[in-house]
Amino acid sequence: MDVGGCLYNNICFVVVVVVVVVVVVECVVGRVCFVPKPIAVALYAVLDTCLVIDSGANNTVISPLVNLELITGAVRSIPIGGTHLSRLLLDCVRTKGIDAEVYNSGFIMQLF
Repeated sequence: MDVGGCLYNNICFVVVVVVVVVVVVECVVGRVCFVPKPIAVALYAVLDTCLVIDSGANNTVISPLVNLELITGAVRSIPIGGTHLSRLLLDCVRTKGIDAEVYNSGFIMQLF
């Protein structure tokens, strides 16, 4: 059995080694292949030149690819993510007079 996975930008090499050891030893896998996440996204979208925007809870990473090559010097990390956008949306909803709260760190629900 073969396994593939995505690597995040700036992932610790020790973490990669531990994952490989666990996958190979525990799961009895013959080969393991890791691909940088932006390249995996571009391949999935059948694009060779694009910007991959990966937004998480607290951070957004913008990764340019040209001919499926990650331009590492142009990768930008912005400390704004879904949590920040949820809070901004909550403020906008409240200015409209709607009573709302942040629920489960990201979901907005109206309280009746």
